[in-house]
Amino acid sequence: MTTVATTDDFGQWLKRRRKALGLTQKALAQGAGCAEVTLRKIESGDLQPSAQLVASLAQALDIDDADLPALIAMARGLEDDFTAKARLLRPQRPNNLPAQLTPLIGRSRDITAVRRRLINDGARLVTLVGPPGVGKTRLALAVARDALEQFDDGAFFVRLAPVSDPDQVAGAIAQALGLQMSGPNPPELQLRAYLEEKHLLLVLDNFEQIVAAAPLVDDLLRRCPWLHVLVTSRQPLRVRGERQVTVQPLTLPASAPAGSVTTAEDMLRYPSVELFADRAEAVLPDFAVDDGNAAAVAELCRRLDGLPLAIELVAARVKLLPPAELLQRLHGPWLLSTDGLRDVSARQKTLRGAIGWSYDLLSPDEQTLFRRLSVFAGGFTLQTAEMVCGEENDEKNQTATVLDGIALLMERNLVQRETGVYGETRYAILETVREFGLERLAGSGEEDALRARHASSFLQLVENIDRMNLNPVQSKQIRLIDDEIYNMRAALAWSAQRNEQMLFLLVVNLASWYSTAGPYSEAIRLIDEALTLAGASDPTVPWARVLCIKQVSLCYMVV
Repeated sequence: MTTVATTDDFGQWLKRRRKALGLTQKALAQGAGCAEVTLRKIESGDLQPSAQLVASLAQALDIDDADLPALIAMARGLEDDFTAKARLLRPQRPNNLPAQLTPLIGRSRDITAVRRRLINDGARLVTLVGPPGVGKTRLALAVARDALEQFDDGAFFVRLAPVSDPDQVAGAIAQALGLQMSGPNPPELQLRAYLEEKHLLLVLDNFEQIVAAAPLVDDLLRRCPWLHVLVTSRQPLRVRGERQVTVQPLTLPASAPAGSVTTAEDMLRYPSVELFADRAEAVLPDFAVDDGNAAAVAELCRRLDGLPLAIELVAARVKLLPPAELLQRLHGPWLLSTDGLRDVSARQKTLRGAIGWSYDLLSPDEQTLFRRLSVFAGGFTLQTAEMVCGEENDEKNQTATVLDGIALLMERNLVQRETGVYGETRYAILETVREFGLERLAGSGEEDALRARHASSFLQLVENIDRMNLNPVQSKQIRLIDDEIYNMRAALAWSAQRNEQMLFLLVVNLASWYSTAGPYSEAIRLIDEALTLAGASDPTVPWARVLCIKQVSLCYMVV
């Protein structure tokens, strides 16, 4: 049996497929290499596309090559095998997945990896974890849309952000499924009975504040053999069978060496810069990343840690200021309060709201440790965290308390583990998250005392360098300061305002390092800045040592 296709059939199919993938007409037109007005006419049935354009659209829409002949026949109004056409026009699986109005940039590999976990690897519970604003929800929706045809009974998205009581989770899931609760049985039993024979994907969004409901998810998976669950959370559920996938920030361009040329073409290869360009153009149509602003945009993305939410919020401000001026304002209250989105929950309208959501879920002790850890610039080790953040009157339990606290903050994706310059274990807080911590630290009443402990601790480290267990092949001082240069500079800045004698001692050690590992001129600059401070002429031992190291550095410069 044969049937004659019509351009209306193709236009309707194209529109449904585009929306199913969360693409705008503009995004699809760009992907297929045609004008947006052309795509609009095709979808309305007013224009018959060429076979070449159909092939381009099929590629942009991720259509199997085997279906391309039938798709061309449908678009061109030709006779075609009924089975092939029926396959293309079949109704979608049941779902309530919300359409996305902007393209998802830089996540194609992540979508493939998570889909593989769910479908090919047989993982029935996959949890997407990551820091605030990294884009876990968008990724989960894209995965669900991409895997929709694999689930006979469809995919359903459950918003859990408004739910604060774990006992209400079953009702929230039932509501998303369109299940009417009735009778005396508890909601959990009714939900389980409904899902027992369903081959279905549940997307549970924002699980972190009701993580106590994890046993419900575990029970549903045990009793409903065809059920799969995809969770987004800032911390894992910690149940058997869970597979965690950490959602990383978008890829960032490396810092350009001094004197190098930064081009727009090179920078736009990075998803973080591409996202900034797309969102900036949405509010300022004539905006483009060009060779003149590419370096500033790249640095903005680096300063924003590649976090999609942060990039979107700041990109929306190009209507007010160009990238170079935005970069100058990118710190403190302005960064945390930047508001550029109205179609999101209140907690995602600003970075302060997004990070504050995670902070509010911490215990008081965890909040205190998080605030204190934000004093570190460029990361920290367990040893320095214990020295600066531990309770002064509880040295016996200090190590266990700080270590356990860091582990909990890592689980909640507020602290990340990383590797130092020489391979040692270090920990870090994303700069956007650290800004929030510093704001809370300033309001806690303990900032001055903590910064004093921070400066004193790093002075103690450099003065006792010979006692440290560091690789003897490398100069111990060079190793320490290479890893801790940002903390050293933070200690210098505080000492310059509050403790000049401590400043001189730090300058002596840093100047020695510059004389060994860096330019002598930098050592001289550092010393001269210290000597210009009020009271710097008082004849003290630290003052004398600073003058001595200056003379040594000057001699080396002459040689």
